[in-house]
Amino acid sequence: MSELVEEYLSQLQEVPVAAAVATGAATGGMSFAPVLAAVSVFSAFNMAFQLYKNYFTKAARQCKDLPGKEKALCMLRAKAAGKKAQLNALKQASNKCMKTKNAEKCKQKFQAKLSKVGGDLGALKSRFQQLSQQKYAE
Repeated sequence: MSELVEEYLSQLQEVPVAAAVATGAATGGMSFAPVLAAVSVFSAFNMAFQLYKNYFTKAARQCKDLPGKEKALCMLRAKAAGKKAQLNALKQASNKCMKTKNAEKCKQKFQAKLSKVGGDLGALKSRFQQLSQQKYAE
């Protein structure tokens, strides 16, 4: 049994992992660049969304004891602040598109996501304006 383990370990030492990945030997000649680019774009989107959720959750906790209209305004303000943080994180992550193999495609994905989040932020701000001007019977 120990001879089998020794043989396996010696084989592992013969082909270093970094060299195998660089030459594509581990994947049958397939390059990791497109996969890593897709994963990094997805992880940037996911990271920005998680930032929004965490930011919104922390801000929304401050709203829990407020009554009626104040609570609604506070929640909208918290959502808008979270979307703004998400938008800033996406802008920072989009700067990394220059390092990718297909920078134009990466920029297009980020622009689509930035416009969607920016539209959400604009809708929240307009809803906040409408709600702050309404009269509520408390």
